[in-house]
Amino acid sequence: MNIWFAGIGVFGLGMLWGWYVGRATSKSATDAKEMENEMRNMRGELDSYHNNVGKHFEETRELVNNMTKSYVAVIEHMAEGSKALCEESPVPDAPELTVDAVTEDAVASAQDAQLVEEVEQASPAASEEDAVEEQPEAQAADDSDAETATQQAEGDAAEAEPEEKQATEPKTLYEKIGGEAAVSAAVDIFYRKVLADERINQFFDGTDMEAQAAKQKAFLTLAFGGPAEYSGRDMREAHAHLVAEKGLDDSHFDAVMEHLGATLQELNVPADLIGEAAAIAESTRNDVLGRDPIPDDAITPPPVKQEEQRVYH
Repeated sequence: MNIWFAGIGVFGLGMLWGWYVGRATSKSATDAKEMENEMRNMRGELDSYHNNVGKHFEETRELVNNMTKSYVAVIEHMAEGSKALCEESPVPDAPELTVDAVTEDAVASAQDAQLVEEVEQASPAASEEDAVEEQPEAQAADDSDAETATQQAEGDAAEAEPEEKQATEPKTLYEKIGGEAAVSAAVDIFYRKVLADERINQFFDGTDMEAQAAKQKAFLTLAFGGPAEYSGRDMREAHAHLVAEKGLDDSHFDAVMEHLGATLQELNVPADLIGEAAAIAESTRNDVLGRDPIPDDAITPPPVKQEEQRVYH
């Protein structure tokens, strides 16, 4: 009975071993077949590459041959053209020199030399006569040239006089601070400061600030000595309603002067020019505030305090 069981076990083990070996052999065969297919594909690609390279070299060879033929044709054409030109324009033969020809040339040269010598001998006398005749003409020409130079110098002096006069004339404040560009920048900065100041911004409620800035630029241009293009109302008329309705007074005018000076300082205007601008603006105070100017003779200077004389004993 044990032998029977042992035989069955051996038979089972044999079947398992056979199955394993068969599976391994089948896988190896499959792998080998795949590798063979890959090798076949790679060989095909290599053959195709070889064919393409061969075609490329063949085309290159044909191109080189065609270029060589073209160069040969060009060279042959140039050679034929040069040959034709040489045949159509033959080089003239050099003249044949003989003893008689040389002798005739020598005699002609000698005769020419003799004529030149005779002319040179006769020329001093003629030159002296010509010089005597030309002296009055030369004197007249010199006088004419001197007169022309004098007239030209006078004309240049007359033309230079207005330029020198213009150069010596003092510049206006408008020109000193930089002209239109400086005035335009100053007005823009000035109104930004004014509208941010609660002391005076109420005077511009409901005002078209773009039009106001344009008027102010034109007025300052005129006040600073620039081109006269201001056509608005005078200071007294333009500010009368602000004095009557909103109480415009000296404190408000002082605030405006403060912002004008700060604006010019911000634009790096020199201090002396700021002083000139402030003086011009200050001259409008009475008109802006609707007051009559104080006559000069009505201003009583303050009494001069005299120092007491000390007596030392």
